[in-house]
Amino acid sequence: MLQPKVYSKLNHKVFDVAEIHFKMGVVVVEYTKNGIDYEVATLNFSDCQFMENIGLKDKNGKYIYEGDIVTVNGTWDCIIEYKQSSCAFVLKSIDSRWSTGYFSNYDDIEEMLEVIGNIYEDKELVE
Repeated sequence: MLQPKVYSKLNHKVFDVAEIHFKMGVVVVEYTKNGIDYEVATLNFSDCQFMENIGLKDKNGKYIYEGDIVTVNGTWDCIIEYKQSSCAFVLKSIDSRWSTGYFSNYDDIEEMLEVIGNIYEDKELVE
């Protein structure tokens, strides 16, 4: 399984998921404090938003998650969203210059995508 991330509504940060406890309704997250100390915290499901790993990497080898903001060739900024009607992850244009783009042939665009932020921590990129 590809590792999910969560956005903490309480801390306003995105964290890596260490464990998910469905019966208790909590997720255990890992992070570094002050860039040095390793910390673990437990969040209730109601206090976080899950970010699904879409199984693709950007041109720098970084996994792409639902809610990430990516740039295509440095000119077209998009949000990665899941479109229920087509059961697919899509590139949703931020500035509406383009229509929604589908990942029809990832091999063709793999080297064009670069994660530049996410909709939770980098709201200024969406404006």
